Order: sequence, then C-alpha cells, then structure tokens
Amino acid sequence: FVDALGRHGASLQNIESTDAVNGVMRLLLNDTLQMRESVSALNEELKLSVKEVEELRKELERTQSQALIDPLTGVKNRRGVEKVVDESYSNGKGGLAGASVMMVDIDNFKRINDSHGHMLGDKVIRTVAQLLVAAVKGQDTVVRWGGEEFLILLPHTPLDGARALAESIRSAIERGRIRRMDSSEYIGAVTISVGVALHQPDECFEDFVQRADLALYAAKKSGRNCVMAAKGGASKLVTA
Repeated sequence: FVDALGRHGASLQNIESTDAVNGVMRLLLNDTLQMRESVSALNEELKLSVKEVEELRKELERTQSQALIDPLTGVKNRRGVEKVVDESYSNGKGGLAGASVMMVDIDNFKRINDSHGHMLGDKVIRTVAQLLVAAVKGQDTVVRWGGEEFLILLPHTPLDGARALAESIRSAIERGRIRRMDSSEYIGAVTISVGVALHQPDECFEDFVQRADLALYAAKKSGRNCVMAAKGGASKLVTA
C-alpha cells in the first residue's frame, strides 16, 4: 500500500488536467478499499489465532495439571507433591520448616484384592483417598504415593497435631464400611496404619519421608491399625 501511495504521488506531480487527477484519485481510492479489506481479513485471522493460542495454552495447563494428578483418586501423585515442595522453597514460604508428614497404608490390601477383586480394591483406594482429603484443609496436600499407600504433607503442623489428625483419620476409616458393587455385601472393616514425622532442620524431602515410612513400618509391625510417630532420629519411635 505504501508502494502504491508512492506511485500515485509521483503520478500526481506530472499531471496537469483535472481528468487525469480524477483518474489517479480513483486508483488511490480503489487501492485504499483493497487495503481496508485486507486489514479486516488479517484482523479476523489474528482474532482466530489469538483464540487458538488461548485454547492451546489452556490445554497445556490441563495437560500439565493432569500429569501431577493420580487418575484413580484425583489426588496429587509423586510429581505433584514434588512440585509443591519445590514451590515451598522457591516462593519464600520457608520450605519444609515446621512441617509434618504422614505415611498412610491400607492394611491387608492384598487380601481385599484377592477376596473381592481389583474393582473393589480400586473402590477402597478411592474411598480412603476421599476420606483423607475430607480430613485435611488449607495448604495440606494428599498424595497417592503408590499402590495402596498415601502421603499427607502438613505445612506448619507440629508433631502432636499431626499425630492427633492421624489418629482421627485412622478411627474414622475403621468405623466406615464399604460394600461390594454387585451384591451390596459389606466387606468388613478397612483399617490403615500411619507413620508420622516432623521435619528436622536441613533435612531433605527424601529423608523426611523415609523417617515417616520407617514409622509406618513400625506401626505395621505393631499389629497394624495404629499410628506411630518418628521422634527425632529414625530409630526413635513412639506410639501415638
């Protein structure tokens, strides 16, 4: 369009008659109308492109979010909690200082699967996950750690508070009853064992979780359906 304006301008400098001027003006008007149509078409294409980019951005966010979520239970997976931990250090929240963690394991889960099938086993896992989510609040994070095992990260929660919450959850799950989907038959009580630990200064997340896991192992050795808490070092355990 700039080139066309230049040509028309040059033509006007060498024109003497009114008719010739009118002819150049008609050409200029025609080029201007074509430019207007072109700009309008490009504007519509730009709007479509912006819409496509926004849809792609939302799809990318959904995909990234789904990659951090366990598909069976809807709670975070390991990658999800690792992102939470990384953010706790990067955004000035003080990292894991003052946090507690719970490791939760469904007791005798293999027996449930063997006796009632994997579909009911999945229902048990989902139900436990829902109860865990309902029991926590705020910045607390429920994670499916793997199989029938869950992790709950409790920022700014003292050990006594975490033990009390763990015991409350354990008791609530013990009182619950789960029915088969095909016959409405109750499968009996489902119980959990829980290990709890308080974050120690300069302790990495892996060591933090390992101490809670050792407390969980102690709970299972003690007969299951109980809570054990790591007290300081990994070898120091006390029953909740």
